Amino acid sequence: MATTLTQNLKLRVDSNLTANAKYNLQRIDLLGATFLVDSTNTLNIRSQSDILIDPNSPDLGGSGQGSVTIGDPDRKVSSLTVHADELLLDGAFNLLDQATTGTGKLGLLYNSTTNGAVDPSDHTLTLDVEGADRSLVLGGDLQLLGGNLVLNVSGPSNLLLPTSGTLSTVDGVETLTNKTIDAEQNTLSNISNAEVKAGAGIEYSKLDLTGGIVDADVSASAAISYSKLDLASSVKDSDIDPSAPITYGNLDLSDSITNADVSPTAAIAYSKLELTDGIINTDISSTAAIAGTKVVPQFGAQNIRTSTVLEFDNGTHLTTLAPASSGQTQSIILRLPSDNGAANAILSTDGAGNLSWSSAGSGSVTEVGLSTPSEFIPGPSVTTSGTLSFTKANQASNQVYAGPATGAAAQPTFRALVLADLPTLFPADVQLGDVPNVDATNPANIVQTSSFRFVTDTEKSTWNGKQDALGFTPENAANRGIANGYAPLNASAKIDNTYLDTNIMNYHGTWDADTNTPPLADGMVGADPGDIYVVSVAGTQDLGSGPIEFNIGDWVIYNQSNVWEHVDNTSAVTSVNGAQGAVTVNAINELTGDVTAGPASGSESKAATIAAGAITDSKISASAAIAVSKLAAGTNGYVLQTVAGVPQWTTPPASVSSYKTTWLAADGALKLVNHGLGTRDVIVQVFDNITGETIEIDSAVRSGLSLVTLTASQAPATAWRVLILAL
Repeated sequence: MATTLTQNLKLRVDSNLTANAKYNLQRIDLLGATFLVDSTNTLNIRSQSDILIDPNSPDLGGSGQGSVTIGDPDRKVSSLTVHADELLLDGAFNLLDQATTGTGKLGLLYNSTTNGAVDPSDHTLTLDVEGADRSLVLGGDLQLLGGNLVLNVSGPSNLLLPTSGTLSTVDGVETLTNKTIDAEQNTLSNISNAEVKAGAGIEYSKLDLTGGIVDADVSASAAISYSKLDLASSVKDSDIDPSAPITYGNLDLSDSITNADVSPTAAIAYSKLELTDGIINTDISSTAAIAGTKVVPQFGAQNIRTSTVLEFDNGTHLTTLAPASSGQTQSIILRLPSDNGAANAILSTDGAGNLSWSSAGSGSVTEVGLSTPSEFIPGPSVTTSGTLSFTKANQASNQVYAGPATGAAAQPTFRALVLADLPTLFPADVQLGDVPNVDATNPANIVQTSSFRFVTDTEKSTWNGKQDALGFTPENAANRGIANGYAPLNASAKIDNTYLDTNIMNYHGTWDADTNTPPLADGMVGADPGDIYVVSVAGTQDLGSGPIEFNIGDWVIYNQSNVWEHVDNTSAVTSVNGAQGAVTVNAINELTGDVTAGPASGSESKAATIAAGAITDSKISASAAIAVSKLAAGTNGYVLQTVAGVPQWTTPPASVSSYKTTWLAADGALKLVNHGLGTRDVIVQVFDNITGETIEIDSAVRSGLSLVTLTASQAPATAWRVLILAL
């Protein structure tokens, strides 16, 4: 049910109404859930006290919840004006989204002045936008007229700036940290060295150097290491100024220079190559084709030597000088004639190496034959040109080419073999090693083995006498290793533990308690009671009975209960001054070198003697601090002084203090000297600083502990030196 309030309906309530009438008027909201005003005029609700709009009031039986709606989607309120000093909202202030076609605006205006004065109290405008989207979007300008803009966010935040415009700050230092700047959308200009931190680690790859680096970009004093340059794409000629003087020593040529590194048209002057160490064969390729015109040797007084031939090429003609014979002991010197000689001329020598041209002449030899021993047949003679040859002559059967069978040495001939020509042969030499008893008529030729060998009469007699010489009845092998029998030896020639009394200890060596090497454990297989190890490396191990700390020298013994026990030996003295066993401790055992003393015996003490001259500078450490108390005591006030080469305590020499100054002409005839020696007992002497002559002054008056007034008949013509000695 709805109640309509018309524009003419007026309710006036005064104090004369009865209680019931007042109650009925107060419950007028029961007439309907909504008061409707069907009027286009303004609805004015006036009251002398507060107006409470209490939807679904709990004192009327409601739940205490509800809403107040002003207008509806079809009939909107054009404006809502609240004349109040304060607008208090109990809870969150929720604003619906702006309609698509709406032009409504939300304006917040806060004036911080009170009666024309600035309100000094703190005021905070808090916008808490709940939900996943926490963006605060302003369609207009955000202006701060003074004060600070503080953005405190706990999660990631984005600051969206327009692509055009200026982001400026007031004068001062502002630090931008933990931000990524998109270089494509931003321009950084006017960056100087002072704006980049000295410790900034900017990688070279982060710099866009597509425009190239010019000289002006690099300081003239910049020392850029060559290794800092990435030259993976190689250095081209255009990268280096043509006038750049690059020192050869500054090039790292550790990988050597290959042909590809040098241009085929490169003109490298020979004088530019430093060949102080000489050129060796490996420096030049075996296939190198160096034109002879490129080689201009100047050998000076050096010899030319070759292991093959020295050829002089003139067109198709070669002149070859062959090497000397292997048996030559002297140098061969050939001096060529100064001309080319006549046709058909030949070179002849005078025996001293001087060559000259001479006529070829004619010889008388018409035929050359070959004479050979009887075992060869000579071939035909050579009358014009050809090759001398010979063949082998036929020989009788069963003949060998050898020296004489007996007698003195002679030329070899073909003859029959004799027994002396043959060496001594053994069965293996004639492959009869597997044929037994070759030439059985000789026992020495029979090969004996462990199964087949000869026995001498002496050996048989010895063996036959063994039984009588034994002297006891041999033990029966059936008694080996049994009760009332005997214990055998194992493969190590020792008696196994199973045959021994387990009450004795069996030492097995050292044991590493840090790594448990060899591995030990209670109840282990192979361990017998009495087994013992000595600890070589300290450590803590749990062998089955809990952690046990072992020190070097301790024992670990396997007991009758199959448990490893710990025997502490750390309190035992292992050695005294490197000696072991029964060590006798003496005051001086033995001293050698600069300090000598005989060896002591028992508890005897021996006095040590330092050899004369043994203590030298080299035997005293430079850092040695010898206490003064170590020196022999002297009388108070005495000093240590050398007398006749011997250091001894003596009375100190008289202490003299001095002071000097210059007396100039500008000082006049009177000079006041403050010598600062703190005594009236002084001696004053004045002398010419140039000539050294003593100056006689009129008076020297002492006017204090450190003051002296000097008076002369006249001022010094030159500089005088005043010397004051305090006693």
